[in-house]
Formats: sequence, C-alpha cells, structure tokens
Amino acid sequence: MITKVVSSVVAGMGHHAVEAADGDTALVTAETLSPDLVFLDLHMPQMSGLEVLEQMRAILGLQAVPVVLLTISRDPRVVTKAAKFVVKDYLSKPAHPSKIRDKVKKYLGRVGGPSWLSYAPVCTGRTWADRICANRIF
Repeated sequence: MITKVVSSVVAGMGHHAVEAADGDTALVTAETLSPDLVFLDLHMPQMSGLEVLEQMRAILGLQAVPVVLLTISRDPRVVTKAAKFVVKDYLSKPAHPSKIRDKVKKYLGRVGGPSWLSYAPVCTGRTWADRICANRIF
C-alpha cells in the first residue's frame, strides 16, 4: 500500500519513481542511477533498509544522497543506528501523501523537473528499460 502512495505522490509532482523489489535490487539501482532522493523502507526482503543504507554510504556518489527512512518502528535503537548512516529524515508508515510531498519538496527544493527518487521495495512487473526514464527519481 505505501509503495503505491509514494509512487503516486512522486508522479503527481512531475518526478519519476524507480522502484526496487528488495534491498539487493535497491542498492544496485541506486548505484546505477545515482538518485537525488531515496525513500527507503526499513523492512525489506533480502536486505534490511539499514543494511542498504550502510552499503550506500560506502559507495562514492551515494554518500550524500538524502534518505528518508520509512518505518513503523518506534525503537530508539533503530533511530540511533540510522543516524550513524546519515538518514536525513523519517516517515512513519502509513505515510500520508502530504507528508511525502513535503519531504520531496524539502530535499529536491522544487516540484517536477529532472531528478530521481527511489522507493524500495516495490514489485512493478516492468522491465529494466521501462524504469529508466527521462527524469531521474529512484
């Protein structure tokens, strides 16, 4: 459900969302596309959001990408771990569309235009070529 909301909000703002089905795919996609903003779910198959974030921060070119962590967790240990990997912001699930819009505006500073935003995980059923578009939002 949250994946549909994030994708819909992003598209409605004139950006393109590239979706990943799991943590491994999210990491490879982020490295390939160099997104401008990432919405990262804490709970994903194969690799957790924190594991993806830790590996992203070790990749040159992804170290400064703003990450908004999506989580239902209220565990302070999770926040402490995420802060270690420079999470820019958090959204509690389920996230209201206005909150998602606010985060996109906050970190991209505009509505529409070329930028990549990412959200993981989502199974889209689309081919890799369909995910690569004129605008870059992973």
